Amino acid sequence: MSNIIDLALNDPSISKWIKWVVALLLLKAPRAPVWAAFLSLNRLYRDITSSQAGGNALSAATLLAATFDNDYSPNDYFTVFAASAFAPKIPKLAFPIIFGTLLSQFLSPGSLVPPSINKYFMEPLWLNFTMSPYVQRIDLNGLAQTYVKINVALAAVTSVFDFKKIKQHIDSGFGATQAGLFVFHRSNSLTNLIVFPNLFAFFLLGSSKNFAHYFPNRKWYIGAVGALSAWLTLKIADWGVLNPLGYNGPERDVRKYSPQLMERINSYLLRLMIVTKWRQWKSGHPVVDQLRINRGESVVLSALVWYLFNAYDDAKGRLDDRAQKIRANDMFKLVGKLKN
Repeated sequence: MSNIIDLALNDPSISKWIKWVVALLLLKAPRAPVWAAFLSLNRLYRDITSSQAGGNALSAATLLAATFDNDYSPNDYFTVFAASAFAPKIPKLAFPIIFGTLLSQFLSPGSLVPPSINKYFMEPLWLNFTMSPYVQRIDLNGLAQTYVKINVALAAVTSVFDFKKIKQHIDSGFGATQAGLFVFHRSNSLTNLIVFPNLFAFFLLGSSKNFAHYFPNRKWYIGAVGALSAWLTLKIADWGVLNPLGYNGPERDVRKYSPQLMERINSYLLRLMIVTKWRQWKSGHPVVDQLRINRGESVVLSALVWYLFNAYDDAKGRLDDRAQKIRANDMFKLVGKLKN
């Protein structure tokens, strides 16, 4: 027992755990110490059990303790997120279909759009559009304000997720100005990926009404218009219509949407859509509360994470195709950060 205590006190994982506890308490996260243990103590667990498998089992058990009967934990989203590690890669051209589906849901009564997409993107944009059988009008001032707000928010997100690239600009001698232009052009291209499909769809819906009768129903028509609008947005970026003015840094395709970037965006949107549909089903079935589906989600999530941790360990040091795919997978990269 004393050996375990000495091991724990001298392990760097403890300092990581303390930092996570402080951060989660500041965020007012329920069960902060338990969540912090899952996020930081896998290495200590491995040392205590003297095995990778034992450490992974303890991490999975810690996650179960953090999420079980925790109504504040989005177990359904976490479960879908973990399961996405097994999904095939989503091609870039899937984005038009995904956007068309979202647009048809947004503009059709009774359909459900993921709340975050609806609140921060679709609703703020479409509040500036007026469309009726006789009038089609845009509030340019409101649209410009919404555009700037989205761009500023995405610039902040870009600064966090692309921090290494920003630092690389400065360390390589390109300077803070080029680093700032990189953030601007990257965030602005993402802003256009949100705004342009909606703007194009607004114009196309008003000018192509005569084609609506060729579709089985209104949702299909709106979905087709949305898909075409998203496809046009991707092509405009591919054609280089909007050049990265003033930028001379190493990321020459900063305004283009790479297959890797679009795969991540498509995966994120699909996860939100799946979780939204699942929650819609749960809210429509009162028996769900009696069955405590949240508990089942917690168990499935912990089992998935246990499997992912073991698969990551199994792939280390191997050079076969499966191991290389695991190491290249974003989910397994996240697993690596949790384990090291």
